[in-house]
Amino acid sequence: MDALHSAQSWLTPYATVQNLLSGEMSAISWAQWPNVLLLWGVILNAIGKARLKRQQSM
Repeated sequence: MDALHSAQSWLTPYATVQNLLSGEMSAISWAQWPNVLLLWGVILNAIGKARLKRQQSM
């Protein structure tokens, strides 16, 4: 479970925002932001768009 806990801050916006609100932003905490934005803002939306496009073409 420790492996999942450490990965949580790299994958979930909730954990990343907790770092920001705690006031303890290290270089690693700042590096997590682009990763979370890429995952939640770009990749998941691209997957959803591709699925909708595939459904509409059927």
